[in-house]
Amino acid sequence: MQERNITAVVVTYNAEPFIKKCIRSLYESTVSISVVVVDNQSSDKTTQIITSNFPQVKLIQSAVNLGFGKANNIGISWALSNHADFIFLLNQDAWIEKNALSELINIAETYPDYGILSPIHFGYDKQIWHRGFSKYVEMFAPSLLTQSKADFTKSLDVYEVDFVPAALWVLRSAALRKVGGFDPIYFMYGEDNDLAARVRLAGLKIGIVPSASGHHMEKDFSGTDIPLKRLVAKYFSGYSAILKYSNHNGIYRYLSIVKAGIKDAWIGIAQAKVRKVLAISIALWTIFISINKIEKSRSKIASEGAFLEICN
Repeated sequence: MQERNITAVVVTYNAEPFIKKCIRSLYESTVSISVVVVDNQSSDKTTQIITSNFPQVKLIQSAVNLGFGKANNIGISWALSNHADFIFLLNQDAWIEKNALSELINIAETYPDYGILSPIHFGYDKQIWHRGFSKYVEMFAPSLLTQSKADFTKSLDVYEVDFVPAALWVLRSAALRKVGGFDPIYFMYGEDNDLAARVRLAGLKIGIVPSASGHHMEKDFSGTDIPLKRLVAKYFSGYSAILKYSNHNGIYRYLSIVKAGIKDAWIGIAQAKVRKVLAISIALWTIFISINKIEKSRSKIASEGAFLEICN
């Protein structure tokens, strides 16, 4: 494989329990890689661990917590300004196996119509499927769920999907220069859905590469235990997408949001899910107090390199 400029971007916030394993896995990769960390004002020992153990890391420390998407944009902009061919986004609570990046980049080179590629996600310290990831596999590539890890080499090179979480994403630099980075209207949650949608709108594909493996910490909640802020973010993401991407003009887009919100709320009432109804209400209120920001975002996403500051 031709030598490529690969840059990993890791956003941290109080990542002390995870960050050493995360970064070490990058440097133990079978391909050469640069690493940039954007720290969101951690109050623990995250930055000290990085500077003490990995002095070669480009560490960018923010004076405020910028949120996941906006902080990633800083790292992405730095990577693109330094001529990265591929950018690997890695969550602070995730790590990759040694050959994962090599496999991902090889598939990216072979299939240039893919803008985003992801490895298989296993649990943090296990060889079992990450539950949050497996639901997308079940939707788009269910045959993979019945295979053992040893059988993945017999699978297709890449499985096309509509979406995969951004915990471990390889992105083609040309795709980022075209569609831009994460929309900062999403502080946390929903930003990856939005960017994935823009990648698909640009005519590029999203894929899972079964020959590459990564590991991601499982969130310790399910069902009724999902935090309210995450439920709010889910509905905010969906409703804001109507405003941003609908072909309708003016009042019709807003009426579509109201209609969707009422429908979702009635379903929540019928299911006696009070938190769901509360989350929908908060999301709708947040939409309407953020209309100016969303409209600016709608106009900006049509421009190349949206939300990024590239120096070349």
